Parts: sequence; structure tokens; C-alpha cells
Amino acid sequence: KFVSDKVEANIESKVNYHLSRDQRLSHLVPRSDLESAIEAQIGDSKKHITIQEKIKDASIRPTLAYWLKALAHTHVYGTEVMDKLRDFQAARSMTQDLNDQKVYAGSLKVDKSLRKDLIDSGVGSGTEFIHQDFRSANRVGHYAVDWGHAGRGDPYLDLSRLLLDAEIQSERPFTDDNYKQCLSFYLTEKNKALRVEAPTR
Repeated sequence: KFVSDKVEANIESKVNYHLSRDQRLSHLVPRSDLESAIEAQIGDSKKHITIQEKIKDASIRPTLAYWLKALAHTHVYGTEVMDKLRDFQAARSMTQDLNDQKVYAGSLKVDKSLRKDLIDSGVGSGTEFIHQDFRSANRVGHYAVDWGHAGRGDPYLDLSRLLLDAEIQSERPFTDDNYKQCLSFYLTEKNKALRVEAPTR
């Protein structure tokens, strides 16, 4: 894969290299033998190459329960792996910061009070390891790919991106009860993972 952004390429390489070597995550993260990206000059531009194993059965579509469990494991075990590496880098923002003028000038209806409360509460910040871009295009077969924006953040950003994904939403209409059930399942799997000791090598 050719990536223009060096930082993004190196994050993806590092995550693939280390998480795929943890037996609790190896079924979820494609293996790579490169811990950092390779830099190459292609024409007039510099590109950064990341390499990962070819994904077999990419057409398989796992259940929502599979991905909720995968997120729980990523947030618990991925955090453990990054803690050992002493990597505490924040997840890279997926969108540019928007000032109030831009937000309110658009057609989107915005609850100003709620927006202020969320900003003041520090939503989006966190210490757990997250994927940050858990949309359908980055869920291939049983694997999560494109880890270039991963880092420390709020795990509920991953959960929200999964549950609000168009592909997931098209499978069934979601009610408040459905969202609560998904959250409950995710938290149950997360609590189970927290009770499992790290494997010895």
C-alpha cells in the first residue's frame, strides 16, 4: 500500500507489526514483517510503503457481535500492547477542527448547549488504544485494516463509528433498545477481556 503521509504509514506499520504478534489479536490484525514504512521516490513525489499479509476470504461479512467483540479486544489488549511499547500517542484526528462559525453556518442542526457540554467534558480524549476509523471499508473479512489513525483516545468513538456505519444501519432499523443491547454486549466482552491475563511468550 502506498501512503503519502509518513506519520500515518509508520503508525499503520507499527500497529500491524505488534498487534498481529499478540495471540489475542492476531485473528483481527493483518500480519506485517515491517515495523516501520519504507520510503520510496515515485516520480516527483515521496511515498511510504506499508506491507501486510494478503487477506483471504475478504468477502466474508462477520456479524455485528463479532465486531463489537473485536472492538472490546482492541481496546483492552491493544492498550496493553501499546503500554508495553510505551507508546502513548493520541489517535490522529479524522476531521479538521471546526470553529463555531463554520459549524453554525452549515445546514446541520446543532444543539449549541449540548455541543458546548461535550467539548467541555473532553469528549474524544482518552487513554485507551483505538482504531479511530472503524467504518465498513476498513473491516475486510475478519480483519480490521488501515490503522494509520490509531492511537490513544475515547473507545466510544470506535463504537459510535461502527454502530452508525451505513452498512450496519442498512441491516436493520436501530432503536434505542438496540443501541443499549450493543453497548451492554461490548461492555460485557470488555470486562471479560480485562479479566484475562496476558499470554507469556
